[in-house]
Amino acid sequence: MLLALLLACRPAWLVVSDLHGDKAFITNAATGHIAGEVDVDGTWTDDCRVSDDLHRFCLVYQSRGRALSDGTPEIDLTFTPVGSGDESDGDTFLDLGGRLAGVAFPDGYGKDPQIRWQLDHLDFSQIDPEQRVCVRDPDDPCEPAAGQTVDQVRQCQLYWPHEFQVLAEDDDSVQIAVADTRNHRVVWVDVPLQTAPSRTVPASGTCGVVTGIVGGTSDPAVPGGSPDWDIYTSVNGMALWEDDAGRHLYLSIKDTQGDEAQQAGDGHGKILHWSDAGGWHQEWEFPPQSTTSASFVNSPHGMAFDDDHVYFAHSLGLSDTFNDGAGGSFGVLDRDGNYLYDLVIPRYDVLYARDITPLGDGRFAFVDSGTKGDEHAPADTRLWLGTLPDDPSSSGLSGVWTSDHVNQEFRDVGRVVSPTYKDAWVMYSAEVAEAP
Repeated sequence: MLLALLLACRPAWLVVSDLHGDKAFITNAATGHIAGEVDVDGTWTDDCRVSDDLHRFCLVYQSRGRALSDGTPEIDLTFTPVGSGDESDGDTFLDLGGRLAGVAFPDGYGKDPQIRWQLDHLDFSQIDPEQRVCVRDPDDPCEPAAGQTVDQVRQCQLYWPHEFQVLAEDDDSVQIAVADTRNHRVVWVDVPLQTAPSRTVPASGTCGVVTGIVGGTSDPAVPGGSPDWDIYTSVNGMALWEDDAGRHLYLSIKDTQGDEAQQAGDGHGKILHWSDAGGWHQEWEFPPQSTTSASFVNSPHGMAFDDDHVYFAHSLGLSDTFNDGAGGSFGVLDRDGNYLYDLVIPRYDVLYARDITPLGDGRFAFVDSGTKGDEHAPADTRLWLGTLPDDPSSSGLSGVWTSDHVNQEFRDVGRVVSPTYKDAWVMYSAEVAEAP
């Protein structure tokens, strides 16, 4: 009877991305069983293939399933081509920016993929000159000007984007918001639809028009900075919504930078709420900055919210070292940014928490990638289904991460469904999708 009730629940499916491969898989949200795989190898350019002198691969950060207006299933995903050169050039690490693509399946998931849209160039011409973050070629708004440094050129493109949301679509374009992770910002982009869907992403990609920016830098001498952005870098997670007051962003910030007094660094993370009521500004920061001690969470990634709570994958919430070691949890805040508790999976050790996704029926998907990002994945990347604990009250603690965890309270996830394993994959995100 219980299984029948679960199977009747909506949404019934999750799309789960493989960080180090070229696949997404569809899993039953009631049982955790894998229902099928979507091989999107044909969508990649040569940037993601192995050649005689170069090993390259693509980091697939997020895949989202949605149904188009005619019912056609589509998987939208963000990926970054990376790799290393051969020995002759010192095994040079290559950074090839980042891309997003919308892959439709007119005949059903996994069958005859068609690229409807893709993005790898940005046009900042509609942004106020004082807020622009890059210098463009005067003859081509989609290309950076010549003679710039690598760091300057990166500001003109996506740089390891981790998450995104499709906001709207019309006959000509799709409107998205992107967590442009290593450019330390969120950008709103209007991306043209391809006139003729194709099976592969073209080598010279599509240029999208940037319509808004949050973040980037807090240095007033650098164009494009947002007031209050302060020490934040590496925007890993993003959740966006609107109400009568305007647009809102919840953000997970993995790293911070600052002077010695601010005690920032890699893995020194924050959870933020920003809104555009009266101009983009910060509503709250968790944990709040302290002038006397470090006040951070440890390497947060995916995040979500519902009517009562904000959730984040506290990737190394149980580790004893910032940005290193193993031991993850899932943080729970109220909507005002006050700490309630951390969640752990009973009888299992979470190695590196990557994502937490509400399923809309009182249950959640919890993703453990098993690794911080090594190219070769361990065999214990896992996904669990479960509920919040029976006791929803606040722990009364601050939630600030320390190596002895005295400021955190760990509570067991309830009614856990046995984990879904996938050997040789690194699960990164789990997103609700319509049934295939």
